[in-house]
Parts: sequence; C-alpha cells; structure tokens
Amino acid sequence: MGCAWQCGLSQLRCRIAKSINGEKKLDKFKRKVVRMLLLPRMPLLRGFIKGMALVLTASLLMSAFIPSPTKSEVLRFHIALIALIIFVSVPYILLSPAKRVQRLRWARSAIAELTIEQRLYVRVSVLLMIMLIVFMTGTGQWMKEFLVLSLLFIAYVAARDVLRWYRILSETVLGKGVIALGFASASSIAYGLAGQKIAGIIHVTPKNFTHTNLLVAIMMIPFLITLAGAFLSAVGIAFSSFFMALFTFPNIDKIQTWLFAGEWQFSKVRFARLTLFFQTFLFSLVGLGLFTFGRQGMAWYETAVARQIPSLVYELDMYHGTECKLKTGSKLAPLGDGKFLIAVKSPSGELNFPPPVKCDE
Repeated sequence: MGCAWQCGLSQLRCRIAKSINGEKKLDKFKRKVVRMLLLPRMPLLRGFIKGMALVLTASLLMSAFIPSPTKSEVLRFHIALIALIIFVSVPYILLSPAKRVQRLRWARSAIAELTIEQRLYVRVSVLLMIMLIVFMTGTGQWMKEFLVLSLLFIAYVAARDVLRWYRILSETVLGKGVIALGFASASSIAYGLAGQKIAGIIHVTPKNFTHTNLLVAIMMIPFLITLAGAFLSAVGIAFSSFFMALFTFPNIDKIQTWLFAGEWQFSKVRFARLTLFFQTFLFSLVGLGLFTFGRQGMAWYETAVARQIPSLVYELDMYHGTECKLKTGSKLAPLGDGKFLIAVKSPSGELNFPPPVKCDE
C-alpha cells in the first residue's frame, strides 16, 4: 500500500513537472514568434522612413534648383533613381550587423575575383537599369544624350566580346573553318544584293561593272548587320531558354564531365553559368536593337545607295571610247557580243542609260 502510494505520488510529480516544462516551452515559443514578427518590422520601418525622407528631400531640392522647363523630367528621374537605390539596399539594411559584415566581405572577395569581362557586364547591368528609369521618366535632351552614350558603351562591350571570341576561334582549325564559312556567306549575300541593285537601275547584267559591284557590295554591310541582328536575337533567345532549362538540372557539371569524358568542362571562372546566361541575354538584346534600328532606317539608306549607283557606274566602269559615236559627256561600256551600254549625261548632270546598242551596225 505504501509502495503504491509512493508510486502514485511520483507519477503526479512527473506530470506536474512536464506541464510546467511544457508551459515554459510554450512561453519561449510565443516569445520567439513575437520577436520574429515584431523585430524585423522596426528596421524595415526605419528604412522606409529614411527612404521617404530622402525622396522628399530630393524632391524639394530638385524643385528649388532646377529650371522649370526640365523640372518635371529630371525630378521624376532622380526620384525613381533614389527609390531604386533604397529598394536595393533594404535587404542589406534588414540584416544584423554581423551578417552585414559577412555579406560585405563576400561581396568584396567576389568583386576581386571577377574578370574584366564580368566587371564590364556588371556596369552594363547598372546602365540597363538606369536606362529603364530614363525611359519611364521622360525624354529630355540630356536624357537622350545619356541614352546614346549608354548604347555606345554597350556596343563597345559587345564588340570587345566579338573580337575576343574571334581571336579564340582563329586559334583552332574548326574555328578558322567557321570564320571562313561566315565570311564566304556574307560576301556572297553582299555581292548578290549589289548585283540586284545595279541591274535594277541600268537594266543589264552587272558582271562587267566590277568596281561598282565591289563598292555597292561594301555598301550592303548595313543590310548584313540588320540581318545578323535578327539572326542573333533569335539564336540568343533560344539559347537563353536552353541554358535556363539546362542549369536547373542538379549536378550538371558531373553529367557533362561524364558525357564528354572530361574533354569539355564548365569554366572555372567564378559565376560562369550566370556569365554565360548574361552573355546570351546581352547579345539577344543587341541583336534585337540592331534589327529594330536597321529596319527603321533601311528605306532611307536603300534610296541613298540607289541614287549613287548611276554615278559610280559612269565614273568607274565606263570610258570615252571610239567604238561608238558618242555625244559630248557620254560614255560607253562593253557588254560582249559587240553590244555596248551608253550613258548619256544631260546638261543638268542627270544620267540616262538607253538600251544596249551595236555600234558596228
């Protein structure tokens, strides 16, 4: 009986102790939940108040010192830029001091290990964000100048990459073959377009007008750039989608090493995958820009080239011959089979090309 009573008393003590420990654990959990819910709000609130104060101060300063004709656009631009900086810095502000120091050290080490190309890509990314703000806030004269300078810098980065890849490709047999194939294709397209333009104006075969054909083929470079921009944009978008799907696979490095027996491996450069994805995105964007601007100015350029073709034919591939009786200011060019093309120059300087004639008849 005494043993049973002592056992019952010990069990009751155990239950009381468990209930007390449970209440303590519940109180700790509640305190943690309250701390998690309330404490992060204070830095966020402080950051929001600081951001609003910065925006308000910038608005007052811009309204006070900037002339009225450009006030609205410049004001919107500065407000948007300050807001962007605040939103980017909010996650850093919410970190604890120890994590801030750790994140800052990581950023410094990562920046120190970046290659020159990756640092240029970082600058391009910053410029793209600022350009987006400029598009959203206005179209003032200084904003147009900024956009032009930014586009020139992006073109410089793209051209630098093209030359770097050309140098890498030219060092291998396969790369030399790809370069030769590209140049041969571009030359054939340029000569074909030039011949069509010349034949459409003088209405004879352009094979006898070699100098004019060569110069007009060189003038076809903007057409080739526009065509290359469309191709580059399509390929860049396709490769960007492909890389996004490919990089989602786990252990893709090991799979590639096993599949190609270690011959082809990912670059050991830091952020290699992100760099590759940004390169495809950048060149698809550059290709889209080339195609868009080229298509807009193509009609004017085509008219300008067509206007110069008669003068080029007359000055470079025709001569004052004695095979035919020529008027003053006229020239001829042999076409074969005893036929000649005669160019008649009017007193006003306008050139006319009558149908080919046989001068021995």
